[in-house]
Amino acid sequence: VLQHMICIRDDSLVRPAYFKLIEECVSQIVLHKSGCDPDFRATKRFNIDVEPLIEQLVERGRLEDAASIGGSMGMTAGLEAAITEKQETEAKLAHAEMRIKQLEEAVKNGGGVPSPLANGIQAVASIIRPGGGPPPPPP
Repeated sequence: VLQHMICIRDDSLVRPAYFKLIEECVSQIVLHKSGCDPDFRATKRFNIDVEPLIEQLVERGRLEDAASIGGSMGMTAGLEAAITEKQETEAKLAHAEMRIKQLEEAVKNGGGVPSPLANGIQAVASIIRPGGGPPPPPP
């Protein structure tokens, strides 16, 4: 039996189906419906009902094929979403790099912070210290 099992082709879909079919045949012989051991001296053949198992394997194969086709469509949509997100992130990065260059040029040319940013800093400082004096002594 094991020598014959070596001859089963090495296919990820076919090999498990063969093993299930062999397992079903062996279980129907070993676990006979009558509850008694089958008579091996008799020349009659065993009536093994494997049609439901074969139909189940065929149906499972169809469902897996349909799922793989549907799954590839879902993967395509996910891939498109990821590409779009990557492009948006690259655009934000390019905008940030351009802003950094502008700020560096302003610092080099003016020797200080650009005026909108300086005004914002002064506004925050006036809110923090309205009197403009030193902070109060510790208690």
